[in-house]
Amino acid sequence: MPVRPLELLGQLLVASPKMQDARFREAVIYVGRHDAQGAFGLVINRPQGTGPIDQILRAYRLRGPTTEQRVTVYWGGPNESQRGYVVHSNDYGLNAALMTAGNLAVTRVESIVLAIAESRGPRLTLMAYGSCNWGPGQLDREVMAGDWMVAPPDEKLMFSEPDERKWGLASANYGLEL
Repeated sequence: MPVRPLELLGQLLVASPKMQDARFREAVIYVGRHDAQGAFGLVINRPQGTGPIDQILRAYRLRGPTTEQRVTVYWGGPNESQRGYVVHSNDYGLNAALMTAGNLAVTRVESIVLAIAESRGPRLTLMAYGSCNWGPGQLDREVMAGDWMVAPPDEKLMFSEPDERKWGLASANYGLEL
């Protein structure tokens, strides 16, 4: 009997304590795509720094308002380190979204950063550079091997909790005694 693929789209991956890959120890990843071609996700608890949103606008040659607004940029994963993504609430026009699942979407930075700078973007945002990518069936095998715990998305955890607490909270909330 064939093994039924896991339903991981829109879920959170929480690195188990047995995670061997140092890049992903205590990582929490939002899964933005999971299908027969593979999977895509963004690490949501590894901030790389905070700076003016104007710098990001300039990097994409976009003109926006002069603002003091600052944004935290996260390490999204080891692949495509120069490509930026925003995980966001779906209360913003989804025409430019690459992926949507439930109440969340993923959009490339260049397609949404101006709206964020002009305060007309989505209510919740998390900006990351780089991504996590898995080949066909690879993520399913890693989950089945116990490298990852799967948890439902939690907006408070993803967008409001301090980054250093996300893994512990996600682990504790989803059945792992620490």
